[in-house]
Amino acid sequence: MTQKVMLRCMSGDMAEKVDMGLMVLVSMMQIMGMMIAMGYLVVMERVMNQMMIDKALQQSCEDLRKNNKNMKKEIKKLKKKNKFQEEDIKRLEERKYFNEEKKIGKKEISEISSLKQKINSLNQQNNSLKQNNKALNKKVNAFQEESTSFSQKINSLKIENRTLVDKMEDLYIKIHSLSQESDREKQRIISYKNTINQLKSNSNATSTATFQKTIQNLKNTVNSHKEAINELNQKVKNQSNTLTQQISKITAYKEESKIIKKEREQEKKKLEKADKYLIDLKGQSSKIELLKSCLRDDFNKIQELKRLLSIEKSKAKEAQVIAATNYELLQNQGLILDLSQDLSKALEENQALKSLFDQNDSPKNSSLKSLITKLQLKISALEKLSTNPPSSPTSLSLQSLQTQIAKIKSYLECPIYFDEIQSPVICPSGHTIDQKTYKELFKNKMSDPFSGEKLNKKVIVNRFMVAVKEILQSENAQNHEEEKEDTKKSE
Repeated sequence: MTQKVMLRCMSGDMAEKVDMGLMVLVSMMQIMGMMIAMGYLVVMERVMNQMMIDKALQQSCEDLRKNNKNMKKEIKKLKKKNKFQEEDIKRLEERKYFNEEKKIGKKEISEISSLKQKINSLNQQNNSLKQNNKALNKKVNAFQEESTSFSQKINSLKIENRTLVDKMEDLYIKIHSLSQESDREKQRIISYKNTINQLKSNSNATSTATFQKTIQNLKNTVNSHKEAINELNQKVKNQSNTLTQQISKITAYKEESKIIKKEREQEKKKLEKADKYLIDLKGQSSKIELLKSCLRDDFNKIQELKRLLSIEKSKAKEAQVIAATNYELLQNQGLILDLSQDLSKALEENQALKSLFDQNDSPKNSSLKSLITKLQLKISALEKLSTNPPSSPTSLSLQSLQTQIAKIKSYLECPIYFDEIQSPVICPSGHTIDQKTYKELFKNKMSDPFSGEKLNKKVIVNRFMVAVKEILQSENAQNHEEEKEDTKKSE
């Protein structure tokens, strides 16, 4: 009886221990299944995020390709514009006017020099545009290389994502098989519980030897289950290690995607700078077109002046008839009398200027010296005319008459229209022009034909000697003020 009671107690304790072990195993299996499921969900979320990043990267690559195409088109347009500009410049260079037969007026020379300067500036601008286009081409090539490397990176990331998806599918299959094995183990544990309950119910009828054998068998099965559980734990650890490695890879991919995003932002900024630069180039091209239009207008004006010169020269040639020469000689005789009076006045003013220079030998009188030299030249010219007056037309031949008329005209002709200067007026450049031509230029809102300066409204009748007197008066006033200041300082 005592032995039966002891066996029952031992069997009850063993059954409770087996129940506890089985419950622990079941709870461990459930926890491991939950952990594996949570890891699978996290990995799937990360894979979905990576797929979204890949789509965004593909869209950005397409946008970059479109921008590259637009940049290439704009560069081609700019190259075409540069070609047209070079052709226009060549045409302007070919249309340069070189008058070898006769002397060219000072106005035409100044305009041709200004045209040359404008052409040189246009050439410089075209060279700068070419250099800018070369720099843009280099930038576009670098951008294309970066886009190709970026597409290669995206392809490698896609391949790695596919491998990760395949690995996740394999893990999902393994987890499913492990869950099936856990279900089988649960069923086995339930069967073991049923056998233990049967053993408990049949413990009175069975012998101790058979009970011990069953207990040993149960122990062996428990040990085998423990070994299987240890193997499962090792597998789970290995899978968790692989999952951690994959998670680290995904984090690395995320960091790479962030770096790629930063690079994309930098490339967008570069593209914006390139767009601004293209806008500046367009503005420069518009300025160049305006300069071209101005050059064309100037060229048209020069052609009109040439046409007028040819007309006036043809008129002058046709007007050189004997009757006309006689009439001109009669007029010139009256002019010579006026010139003799002007000569006397100029001599008096020259003496006054010499006396001023004898009194004031300061460096401020450089402008007066230049004026005196001009006066002396005009006085010498007037002396020549007064000493060699034209004789009567009856005693002179045709050639001598023409030579004398040419000499007189060289002193009294307008340098623009080749007409006689009856009422001379001084331009801002210092050249003398007839009053009628000055008024016509002022009405047509034109500038000084020699220097391009604006014409003064007040200077309508302003002879050379009057201008000299005004300059002398201003110099005398300055000298008087300086003397006053010196006296004040000395006091």
